[in-house]
Amino acid sequence: MSNQMVLHATASTLLDGTMDGNQEENPAQQAALSAEDPFTAGEFLSSTQEEYFLDLFWKSYHTCLFPILNEAQFMAHYQSLWAVSEHKRKPCALVDITVAICMQYGVSQLDHQQQKSIIDGDPSVAGRWYFRRCQQIVMYQLESPTISTVQALMLCCIYLCNGSFQNMSATMGALAARAAYAIGLHVAPLSTLPTPERELRKRLWWALYELDAKVGMKLGRPFLLSRSATEPELPDDQPETAKDSGSHLAHLGDRKTWLSFHLYSSKLFILAREIHENFYERDLNLTQGQVIWDHPQLLESHAKFVQAHAGSLHQWVDEVPNALKTDRKENGTPFSTDGTKLNIEPFAPVWLQRQRLNLELIYHNLSINIHRPFISFTPGPTLNTTESMATKCALHAMALINIIHQTLSSTTILTGWHEAFQWQWNASMTIVGFVLAYPRGVLAPKAIEAIELSIAVCEIFGEKFAVANSAATILRNLSPKINFLQQYHPDIHPTLQEAGTGQEIPTGGLIKPAAGTEWLDSLMGGSSEIDSSLMMPVQDMFQMAYSIEQWIDLDNLLPTLEGESWNMQGPGLGAF
Repeated sequence: MSNQMVLHATASTLLDGTMDGNQEENPAQQAALSAEDPFTAGEFLSSTQEEYFLDLFWKSYHTCLFPILNEAQFMAHYQSLWAVSEHKRKPCALVDITVAICMQYGVSQLDHQQQKSIIDGDPSVAGRWYFRRCQQIVMYQLESPTISTVQALMLCCIYLCNGSFQNMSATMGALAARAAYAIGLHVAPLSTLPTPERELRKRLWWALYELDAKVGMKLGRPFLLSRSATEPELPDDQPETAKDSGSHLAHLGDRKTWLSFHLYSSKLFILAREIHENFYERDLNLTQGQVIWDHPQLLESHAKFVQAHAGSLHQWVDEVPNALKTDRKENGTPFSTDGTKLNIEPFAPVWLQRQRLNLELIYHNLSINIHRPFISFTPGPTLNTTESMATKCALHAMALINIIHQTLSSTTILTGWHEAFQWQWNASMTIVGFVLAYPRGVLAPKAIEAIELSIAVCEIFGEKFAVANSAATILRNLSPKINFLQQYHPDIHPTLQEAGTGQEIPTGGLIKPAAGTEWLDSLMGGSSEIDSSLMMPVQDMFQMAYSIEQWIDLDNLLPTLEGESWNMQGPGLGAF
């Protein structure tokens, strides 16, 4: 592999579909894109229509997810692709997937009637012709990948996740990781490279690290990227770097810029992945067939371990600049679970408002995942730290649901934002699991209110894309059954001290009685013989409850209730 290919990417190699920018010299690729190929039969847009969707990209995915492109270079290259013909653009993998992902986002912002006049089908697969053309081109680049190849594969991963294609999304992420290693993104860029190119390479590597962490923690799969002593340092966010990034956006003060969001997001994912790895790599010393939830003392030990490591997340919150925090009414605290309403700054640009909300929602979503293993379905007592961690999980889930509901109800900041819906689904299923595990606690009524609020959130999202309507249906079917469970036992009122705050949290008697089967007895019609065989499959499913397909199995695991079936059917959902 040449040094030029690894280290000296020009604007052409950064953005074009091949190494040398001349696609006509690749006969196999040209044959694949011939008029006879069925994938090219889709309706492609005019230049003005494409630019409309591209304009959405810079204020959404570019600023509020991964700043992996140079806007100025991209748009200059994009214009050159129309130079040959005013009616037909030269294919380019990176441009095609950028248009596709913005069509997916842009059409999802419209109401159903407007959507029908533009696309045939769900907006989650809008732009699919662009995606499939990108997919064809990028497969021919894998033997000799460039930075553009990695960028295109990352956007393909996001596009597929938005469309609920979880395994295909993970596969694209894996291809992006391998291509990144092939071109040397995993090592610090040479100091001889121009500063803008060095910073772009660093942003691309850490964005890929985030993406890999999301997929690994979401699906419970091994991480593909490893940290090392030679890795690039975290990307810079200073005004000088932002000026050279190709995007011209207002500075945030205190030498913070639009790039600061990505810097703090990267730091958060580094911490969350470390906690995740430290927890799941601990030696449990269990015999075959045993699980950690069979051993309350062992679970308590792990709860204390994670609690100690989770302190790094509180430190991260303290380090987040005020410019990236959404204020609260009633003297509430950002990034907390105090339940206070947002005070969204009315005259801040939408991209900044979305950055602030996304950063806080990412924090709550990761906190949910970190604390969720301590929501136990095993009958028997739960110990103090385990109970505290389960409570925190529910509080983070309720905070996330409240934030998304207020934002959707009063603004358009998250309208059509697929990832926000995926976080919402994750929080909803976590609350469902919490109430199923602890149906009689004082916190259970608030959790049930959060489920009702989740239904409203999914209905609002459902006005934009169909999969949210399926989620709302599932929650509506679950709601009366959960209410039924919650009524079986009177409330008990112990309290716990929230670690590091001194704030009392009413846990509502999450500690189950020694027998641990009374509510199951009622639910099973007097029989408690199947408590363990029933609840452990639910426990296993709950730990990775990210897609609707998983909750279809609950119909077989839980019995009928008052003659009703626990039927929860629907399409799958991604959950970054």
